[in-house]
Amino acid sequence: MRVRERNTTLEAEEHWKYLYEETKRDRQEAIRRLREAQIQIKEIEQKMKRMAMSFEEELDQEREKAEEKQQALVKQMENYIVKQAEWMKIEERNQAMMKQMENHIKDQEQVVRH
Repeated sequence: MRVRERNTTLEAEEHWKYLYEETKRDRQEAIRRLREAQIQIKEIEQKMKRMAMSFEEELDQEREKAEEKQQALVKQMENYIVKQAEWMKIEERNQAMMKQMENHIKDQEQVVRH
C-alpha cells in the first residue's frame, strides 16, 4: 500500500511538474508574442506619424497654393476695379465733352440764325 501511495504521489508530482513546465512555456510564448506585438505597434505608430506629417505637409502646400491663387484673384479684381474707375473717368470726360460740343453747336446755330 505504501508503494502505491508513493507511486501515486510521484505521478501527481510529475503531472504538476509537467503542468508547471507547460505553463512556463505558454507564459514565455505569450511574453514573446506580446513583445512582437509591441514592436509592431511601435512600427505602426511611427508609420502613422510619418503619414500624418506627410499629410500635413501636403495640406500646407495646398493651402499655400490656394492662398496664392486667392491673392492673384484679389490682385486681378483690384486691377479690374482700377481700370473700371479709369474708364468711368474717361466716360465722364467724354460725356462732358459731348455736352460741351452740343452746347457749342447750339450756340453756333443761334449765331448763324441772327
